[in-house]
Formats: sequence, structure tokens, C-alpha cells
Amino acid sequence: MMKFIKHTLSLILALCMLLLIFTSCGPTDAKREQGWVDKEIFSFDAKSLEEMKEMFSNDEIQPKHKDDIFEKAINSEKLIFDEYSIKQLVYTPYQDNSGNFTGSVELAIYWHENYSFKLKYSKDKVGDFNTQIHTEIDESKFYYLPHDNHTSYVYLINDHYYCYYDISNNPANADKDKISHQLLELCREIETMLQE
Repeated sequence: MMKFIKHTLSLILALCMLLLIFTSCGPTDAKREQGWVDKEIFSFDAKSLEEMKEMFSNDEIQPKHKDDIFEKAINSEKLIFDEYSIKQLVYTPYQDNSGNFTGSVELAIYWHENYSFKLKYSKDKVGDFNTQIHTEIDESKFYYLPHDNHTSYVYLINDHYYCYYDISNNPANADKDKISHQLLELCREIETMLQE
């Protein structure tokens, strides 16, 4: 009997420790309250463009963004690369601390460990982009930031929309310039769609 009680107490202690670890991970409520991050409690994942398109057409994705720019973006030919197939798409409507939809949305696309792309809509104005750490390429709307193993690019579409993409700096990554150019063209295509 004593062995059973000891075992049960050990199990309860282990479960309590796991619960403590899982609840302490991620952004704190203080950071959320200060506006540093939105509370993200759900997202919609797909393994292909076709699967994500089907989720949009079947109204599985709720709440949707106020216009259909995210649906239009996943129809772009500029998401297709001969050498790489899409591994995952994630559509995330963000929520505030009360669980209410904030209006901010993100669509993330991952082809490969070398390439990722995000289209983001912020309900609040994007504001002054951090030009102290990013280098401006042109038009005061396209920036890059080299890291040790990848380069991050940001294209500010307007006051609420922007594209963000990462490309590996791996020397074996011979397609880096081609893919970077194609993703920039995708950002410009989305910008044009928003002006229509």
C-alpha cells in the first residue's frame, strides 16, 4: 500500500511539474498587456495550397479577415518554385487577452528549411519600422537584415500590411537570389491587389 501511495504521489508531482512548464512557456500576460504580442490560441494548418484553398472555400477558416487578400495571395503563381514544394501553410487570426478576435491576421508559408514567407495584417498601424537594425533597399519600404545563417526581408505594403520572408545563407543555396526576387515580386503583386 505504501508503495502505491509513493508511486501515486510521484506521478502527481510529475504532472504538476509538466503543467508548470507548459503554463510558463510563451509570452507573458504582462507582455501581451503592453502590446508586445497578441494572444494566439488557434491557427489553421494545411500541407498544400490546395488544402488551404479548400479550407477557405468551405468556410472552415473563421474568423476571416475583412477582405479576401489572403485567399488571393494563395492563388499566386509566385508561390510556386520548380525545385521546392510547400511543406506547410498556417493561417492565424490573433486574439486579445479576452479571447476576442483583434482583426490582425497572419499567413505563413514554409517550403523548406531554407525558405519561409509571411503576409501579415495588423489592425493597428504598422508604424515606424525598425530602420536602425534593418538596411533599406529601396523606396523606404523594402528592408533586409543579414544573420549568420539566413537573411530576413521586410516589404512594407502599406500602413497595415507587410510581407516578411527568410532565406537561408547556406552556400549550397544556389537559388537564393532567384527566390528572393520572386518573393519580392509576390509582395508587390499583393500590394497591387490591395489597390484594386
